[in-house]
Amino acid sequence: MSAALVQMLNDGTAPTAGSPAAILSGAQKCAILLLLLEEAQAAELLRRLSAAEVRAVGEAMLTVAEIAPATVDAVLDEFLARTRTVEALDAQGREARARIGLALGSPRAERVIEAIGPPAAVKRLAGLDWLDSAGVAGLIADEHPQVVAVVLAHLETARAAAVLDALPPALQTDAVLRLATLGPVAPTEVIALEADLDAKLAERTRSEGAVRLAGKDFTAALVNLSANQATLIAALAAVDADLAGAIAESSFGFNDLSKLAPRELQLVLRELDQTVLTVALKGATPSLRELVFAAMSSRAADQLRDQLAEAGPTKKADVTAAQAEVCALVRRLGEAGTVMMPGATGMSDITLQPRAGLVGLLCALHPTLGAPPPSEPEPEPEPEVSIEDVRAEAFAKGFAAGEAAATATLAPARAALTSAAASLTAACTIDPAALREPLATLVRAVAERVLAAELAAGAQVLLPLVEAALATLAADAAPQLRAHPDTLAALEGHLGTLATQPDPTMPEDGFALEGPTFIVEASLAARLDEALAGLA
Repeated sequence: MSAALVQMLNDGTAPTAGSPAAILSGAQKCAILLLLLEEAQAAELLRRLSAAEVRAVGEAMLTVAEIAPATVDAVLDEFLARTRTVEALDAQGREARARIGLALGSPRAERVIEAIGPPAAVKRLAGLDWLDSAGVAGLIADEHPQVVAVVLAHLETARAAAVLDALPPALQTDAVLRLATLGPVAPTEVIALEADLDAKLAERTRSEGAVRLAGKDFTAALVNLSANQATLIAALAAVDADLAGAIAESSFGFNDLSKLAPRELQLVLRELDQTVLTVALKGATPSLRELVFAAMSSRAADQLRDQLAEAGPTKKADVTAAQAEVCALVRRLGEAGTVMMPGATGMSDITLQPRAGLVGLLCALHPTLGAPPPSEPEPEPEPEVSIEDVRAEAFAKGFAAGEAAATATLAPARAALTSAAASLTAACTIDPAALREPLATLVRAVAERVLAAELAAGAQVLLPLVEAALATLAADAAPQLRAHPDTLAALEGHLGTLATQPDPTMPEDGFALEGPTFIVEASLAARLDEALAGLA
């Protein structure tokens, strides 16, 4: 039966043209047969297949979840036809090993069987066939280089090269050197190595087989979706500050910037140091870079592009630190309510291990098996509203609210201004008679200051008064000018032949014209008194 199954797997599509199963591959036909068998029977057949054949059949099971009954009948007919033409006397060499061992005994039988080769000889290190190249490299990376060389020698050339590339660089050179100089290895040594690797693989499988239901990532997603995020983080920090910090860091990653709305991304960029942003973007994806450029002005985006182009190689640690600083800023803005934090890892990203075995596979192929009852139908989506309508409505509401708030705020100021205007109106009622005396005093004080300033600049200001006084005298009067010495010094050169007499007792703003029969006195102060008397 297993021989017919392997033959069907390797022969590909059915040879009968026009059959409903003609479009199916050999792996799909085998998958249909295994899904129709009991679990124990299917498991026994799967154990007789190689790792590559099991992988091919397993992948094919996912493609035949829905199959027509006529196609199933055609596959069964083809399988029965193959079983009638194939007789497996010893497909896997079990009978040959048993009879040679009975005839020759051990260890002579083992040497003969190893010399015959497959399928009589058991394939050594067959457990590695169930691992990919990276898995094999991880399994033997901590082994001695000689062990690594023996393992590589038992793999196909292409697969051995892939495993070698996945090993640490320091181990690759040593392994190649030992491969080139590797001599015959005793079968007992290979058997012992196989046992050690199988035990190591079993231990790793047990540790990795445990279902991880929670952890930091799950908790971070849960906290990030909670409405009490800040409270939960603060409470956790009081118990374990390091764990709270790790969950806070996991709640938002650098790539989650793409989940921010454009306006919120602009707020983040506005608060972010340009140097930090440049270093952080060195490790960003092209799509995330374009989102950042789109959230900036064209000039700022061009400058940032130039900085990224001019920046040389950056250490990964520096990029990681810069991205962590960006994430910390986003979390602070989220806690302050400035930006709306997205779900860094949504619940759709958290998966549980599927049920093992053929039953789990059948449940995956047929969701109705073991599935929860269907949920209630989702409500009809609300009609779409254009962004222009929302913006206009929000503007109208905001304008009305702002106008009302401004009116209420300015009401006391308006009342105070009205009262001040009334007071000013009452104060403008002035009695001219009451202002006459203060005004005259003010004018006199201003005039005195002006005259004092002019006298300080030069006594020539008295010259018009002297000329006016001389004009009142007769031509033959021969007067003498008596004035302060400083005044006479200032008028020198302007008096002609007029006789002068210094008199320190005279004021600097006055003088006297004297003759045998007359005396004429004049001063600026006297003229000012006359002017003020005229104003009164």
